[in-house]
Amino acid sequence: MGIKSLIAEKFLSKDRVTCYIIIFLFTFQALGISVLHADGPRGEDIFNKGLESYRVNEFYNAISLFEKAITELLGQDAYRDTLKEAYMYLGRCLVISNNEEKAKEAFRNALEIDPSLSMDIMRDPPKIIGIFEEARAIYKKEQQDKKQLVTLEKSMTEEPAADSVRKPWYKKWWVWGVSAAVVGGAAVALSSSSSSGSGDDGETTIRITWGP
Repeated sequence: MGIKSLIAEKFLSKDRVTCYIIIFLFTFQALGISVLHADGPRGEDIFNKGLESYRVNEFYNAISLFEKAITELLGQDAYRDTLKEAYMYLGRCLVISNNEEKAKEAFRNALEIDPSLSMDIMRDPPKIIGIFEEARAIYKKEQQDKKQLVTLEKSMTEEPAADSVRKPWYKKWWVWGVSAAVVGGAAVALSSSSSSGSGDDGETTIRITWGP
């Protein structure tokens, strides 16, 4: 019995409640199908379609599908593995399409997700492996630069060690204190000697006495 016949039967039997429930469920189902078709396949489904195109050597179509899949999957932690694979396959397709710089960028993005990634020498051609290794070298250099920058910033914010801020001897307070005392004592002695006159040989004698 079809939906329409069931609705008509319930309506004629005055079982209006059941009739309305059936109409509601039928309408909800119809709307649900429409929404599903309007949304279309999500990121993982698009990725699978990209794989199908890749396997039959439709690389330009695969590039478009992988790029769309990446856009859908970005920011979704539950699909990080699929996102990683989408970047890897996008890189392969770009190498085959002679777009090596974009391929390196795709591979580098995959390494950002999983630095342990590697190519399969039994499956991937040497050219693709070579471009991937170049991308890996770029990624490692970027990581080293980041570490050095963090270390430099940390060293600039930390207080220097005590040994590194020791003053040289001529800047220490006691050196200048002793020097001032010596100069002061010499000046006093000179003044006293000048006021007491000259010695027998006509020369002025200056004595600096240390201690009591």
